[in-house]
Amino acid sequence: MRPKSKSRRIKHPPHLKVKGFFVANGIRQKEVADLLNISHVTLNQKLNGYLHFTFDEVEKICDEYGVGPDIFFTRDIAR
Repeated sequence: MRPKSKSRRIKHPPHLKVKGFFVANGIRQKEVADLLNISHVTLNQKLNGYLHFTFDEVEKICDEYGVGPDIFFTRDIAR
């Protein structure tokens, strides 16, 4: 029997500012997943850097919760 190999997914930095925003505002991940029509597992993978958010998903989150898209970026963007 072959040993299970760990998947080597490419991972980008987690969205810590987004996760922090949800926690600070009492927003449950299930609520956001429902808004985006995805499972809470998929949302968690996106927040932890295993999957990418689409532009439409970022836009929905920003519109629903009144936050700017800058929380999705890990670096400051010059204005």
